Amino acid sequence: MNADAIAEEVRTLEVEFQKGLRKSIDIAADIGEHLERAKLELPHGQFEPWLRKAGVAKTTAHTYRAVARFRREGRFPTGATTLRQFVASMKRAKRAEDGVEDGGAPVEEHGVHLADAATFAFPDALDIIATDPPWAKDTDAFNVVGKIGGDRLAEDGLVLCQCGNASVREAIEGVTSNGLRVLWTFGIVYPTSRPQSRGGFANGFVPVVVAGRQRPKKKLLVSDVFRCDGFDKTLHPWQQAEAPWRYWLKELAQRPRIRVADPYSGSGTIGAVCAELGFEFTGTESNPKHHRTANKRLATRS
Repeated sequence: MNADAIAEEVRTLEVEFQKGLRKSIDIAADIGEHLERAKLELPHGQFEPWLRKAGVAKTTAHTYRAVARFRREGRFPTGATTLRQFVASMKRAKRAEDGVEDGGAPVEEHGVHLADAATFAFPDALDIIATDPPWAKDTDAFNVVGKIGGDRLAEDGLVLCQCGNASVREAIEGVTSNGLRVLWTFGIVYPTSRPQSRGGFANGFVPVVVAGRQRPKKKLLVSDVFRCDGFDKTLHPWQQAEAPWRYWLKELAQRPRIRVADPYSGSGTIGAVCAELGFEFTGTESNPKHHRTANKRLATRS
């Protein structure tokens, strides 16, 4: 068989492969539509147990539902060769449609996505949402965290939302705006206080509001104050120390491999800690520069 004949054979097989791929994606979309209907019909908090009974993994169910949503948009990427590539392609297409610049190499389901937290489709059944929103200039970010928590948090999941001392009220109102309630307040204590322009106080204590639907079923004994040795601002103006989050995420994990999200990833502190601990992580960051920084940082921990 000469080279021209081989090329023709490859083209024929490629056409057949693409037809098979399209059929597989259509089947996946059909499954996703069924899952969407089941989620609407089931009582609140019963979807995840129903998935286990049906024998469908949470991550697989999320992919099926995403494919169903993308099919409803009427678009299909001809270059995709796997379901994962299909989903990634559609997410990139949606970002381009929304006018969000692509800030680097595409990420898969886990990692920091270049996207607006308010419109991004986070995975379902999140165990922990850990984040430090831009509270100093955008208090609506707390409402976004509350919306994501109410929609995507597992029944026994938790929100850990860092804020400023002057923004505690806004943080509490925001994270409880979608059916969650405040369960506790953590705090990070730094060795030296930094002068603040607001109120004439020096800041050496940073609050972290803890919210959820219910207290964790597993008995936990977690310190609500973490004394931090210091902080590093080399990657981001508001970069946070890893140590407090490493402690809290590890101690609050009720399963060996939990699912964590950070809607305001910044330089990727939460994601880096999750990569180190072996947790699943999904983050968003709307700044292309910080998006690139965060994913490079996560890559060094994988």
